Amino acid sequence: MKNIILTIYFTLSLPLVCQSFSWENINHTKAHLKQSKKRAESFNRKIDFKDFHKSRSSENRIKLYKSNAIDGFKYEYTISEWDETTSTWKNSERFTNIYDDNQNEIESLYQIWDDINNEWVNVEIFKSEYDANGNWLSYMNQEWNSGTWVNYFLYTTSYNENNNITRDLLQVWNENSSIWENYSLYLYEYDENGNNINYLKQDWDFNSSTWVNVWLHTGQYDSSNLLVEDLLQNWNINNWENANQTKYVYDENENQIEQLIKIWNASDWMNSSRHKYVYDDKNNNTEYYYEYWDEDNSLWITWYRDIYTYDEANNQTGYLSEDWDNGNSVWINYEQAFFTYDEQGFILTELYQNWNEDLSQWVNSTQYNYTITPITDVQQSISASEIG
Repeated sequence: MKNIILTIYFTLSLPLVCQSFSWENINHTKAHLKQSKKRAESFNRKIDFKDFHKSRSSENRIKLYKSNAIDGFKYEYTISEWDETTSTWKNSERFTNIYDDNQNEIESLYQIWDDINNEWVNVEIFKSEYDANGNWLSYMNQEWNSGTWVNYFLYTTSYNENNNITRDLLQVWNENSSIWENYSLYLYEYDENGNNINYLKQDWDFNSSTWVNVWLHTGQYDSSNLLVEDLLQNWNINNWENANQTKYVYDENENQIEQLIKIWNASDWMNSSRHKYVYDDKNNNTEYYYEYWDEDNSLWITWYRDIYTYDEANNQTGYLSEDWDNGNSVWINYEQAFFTYDEQGFILTELYQNWNEDLSQWVNSTQYNYTITPITDVQQSISASEIG
């Protein structure tokens, strides 16, 4: 699993700083997509740690400043899986995240549950450093091996005078020579408005000791600095070749209401998938529709939809996912989830259930339980042994 996850991390791109570029592989199954969404918090830090940081910890940072009550804190969540045989929740995974006095995540410990010894076992740890502006400077991953932490990969980031990322360098640890070796390089270019217009990935060629192009994202923006088109091209020997094209549409509140994804078929763009979003009067995303292109009949076919609910504080309280039965023109239950929060708006629990067609009822699947513990005088580095 470790190698698979790292391969994904190395080969997928990171979203752009201003607007996230995205593309689809039409061969992905729905189960894969749904599982990816549900496991995003666990694995996004391997695929896109910056997006994880922004979407999760920055949201909590805002709420912490409002509460004005916490300096540093420990943010822990446990993932449990439902055991149908015993009808009980079984421990599966645990993340323990440490934040400094500026609410920056400086350490994250990932553990799995050992059923035999009934204890949590270290798997890997992530350590981060920041500059005076709160910009992410480095992100190091270490694996637990025979009672000690072993270096695995290191991510270092550079910024321009506007605090925009200009370069991400990914290096892997060479155990034989005990040095960090180049692996991948991500380069960013911006227009005069600070929009990320070019996003280039290069891989290190160990034979020639040079960087080699892999892929390039080119973004186009409208007068409101909203991303309206993303072109993905892959490098082939000496030329850039078209791969994917994504076009974005927004409503009057600048909410993204549609993504149209096309793939290049050697001479022209071919429809691939279409994503539609619906919002309420508070700009909360209440519905999402996934459609794919039927080439034989030249029409869009709805695959599934997600319906999201919110409380008065605009916290998402749950969602319902349904498949579209095209033959009978009805929606069929697939998955549902429920979320709870404390008075400050911190998430406390997530409960996921799958629809059992044979029993015609919802069956427990996965559960997340969160705890937040204030910490005073947080050090810049906290060893895993200090995390309770």
